[in-house]
Amino acid sequence: MAVELPPHVKKYLDDMEVSADALPEDAWETFASLSGGEIALLRKLGKDLEEADVGIVIKVH
Repeated sequence: MAVELPPHVKKYLDDMEVSADALPEDAWETFASLSGGEIALLRKLGKDLEEADVGIVIKVH
C-alpha cells in the first residue's frame, strides 16, 4: 500500500524543490509521519545551515 504524504509535507518538499518521487522508498513513511512542528524545525535548521559560516561544523543528533 502506498503511503500518502500530508499536504504540509508536500508543501515542504515543493519549497525545497525536491520531488516526492525522488524520496527513497523507505523514507516515505518517515516523511508521512512528520508533524507541522517537525516541518517547522526542519525549515529553521535549513535557514541556520544557510547562514552558518562555511568553516563551522554543525552536528545534528
